[in-house]
Amino acid sequence: MNTNIGLKIKNLREERGITQRDLANILGTSIDIVKDIENNNIMLTYGVIDIIADIFYVTPRYLIEDPKNPVIEKAKGTELYEFLKVAEAILGTSTLERYKKTYVPSITILL
Repeated sequence: MNTNIGLKIKNLREERGITQRDLANILGTSIDIVKDIENNNIMLTYGVIDIIADIFYVTPRYLIEDPKNPVIEKAKGTELYEFLKVAEAILGTSTLERYKKTYVPSITILL
């Protein structure tokens, strides 16, 4: 499991302009719990990971995966990856991340 899950959650929260208080209210918990989550002081259950993923419109797998995905690394330098970089500029990072997680692994296997 990714030990940087808290950092990913913090980055997603900040990218979307959500405060720790806002996230605490959405989750029905305290700011201290959100701080503990972001600092990896709490071991999250899959159910909580699933809820947080839904809040940020990412997959639970995105939160759990290690930062260096070998499939993504293999895809770098390909025409598909270059296309996705252009799409990122047009669609925005969060949208692109969902497409990367959905399509790049399947297509890269074919490369």
